[in-house]
Amino acid sequence: MSKKVDTSPLDIETADIFLKKLYEVIYKLSTFSKTQFPRFTKLWNIYLFKSKINPHIPRQIKLNKEKFLTDNEYKAQILRITENAIVDIFYSIRSIVKALYNKIFPNPDLFLKDFSEDDQKILPYLCAKDLYGKLLEFLKLEHNITSTKYLIIGKNYLLLKLNGMSNAEILNSLEKSEISIKYYKLNKIMQEIEGERIIKVERKGRTKIYTLKNDLVLSSDGQKKYNQFFHPLLEWSTLIWRSFFNIRELNISPPSEYKWCTYLEKVLPRAATQGFNATHYVMKNLAKYYEMLIKEENEE
Repeated sequence: MSKKVDTSPLDIETADIFLKKLYEVIYKLSTFSKTQFPRFTKLWNIYLFKSKINPHIPRQIKLNKEKFLTDNEYKAQILRITENAIVDIFYSIRSIVKALYNKIFPNPDLFLKDFSEDDQKILPYLCAKDLYGKLLEFLKLEHNITSTKYLIIGKNYLLLKLNGMSNAEILNSLEKSEISIKYYKLNKIMQEIEGERIIKVERKGRTKIYTLKNDLVLSSDGQKKYNQFFHPLLEWSTLIWRSFFNIRELNISPPSEYKWCTYLEKVLPRAATQGFNATHYVMKNLAKYYEMLIKEENEE
């Protein structure tokens, strides 16, 4: 059995600073899981169920305060569940993108009959702007599902709108997101986007400068349908990413009397960085920390 720690289950204020912050963070994430994960399922069933793609439903984090404060085995278990929930969220967002760009947008006659032809052209770009343009880490980690032309507009929307961009600047922007394409291929992509009347091309000397021809604005009726069917899921994605993948409260120094304190001192500073990779790293290694404690306790 794992060793108990002398902490009152009724008074979190009696806990040391690390245990207090850890409980508060897990409690926060548990609360998000109870409210936002069922909301994802509800939003999916409004429209994207038509894609016949099974959404990846995140697992909930059911937290028992007393056990978490007093039982290392339970801490390790909850931290592993939290680690898996973090991965679940990533794949939930991925399933949204897959449904949109593999099923909805390629089949306008089947899925988008209520949108005008002009709106059907704008929708994939608008969704890319509202998802990839706000979640640059997701863009870096997951960009193979979506056509590069949508990623270019989604990520660089403001620059294309305000200043315009050259081929070299677009290539550099893509490389920062670990998207590598050849110059000649980018030319073809930009010609395709120009043909859809999304951008216009001007020349400054021998350099092509691309700017948005028109803002990504739908018709009045199309905007209403977008707000009803698409925007809520994209908004859920950005909100859950920015809230669930934010555990900055754990960027603290653990009590010096903690066993293997130097291990925690290496792990916890990563909590200062918001995002999927940092949050996943911290939870995975905190679970590992308590599993090491349990193993040692059981060997005594």
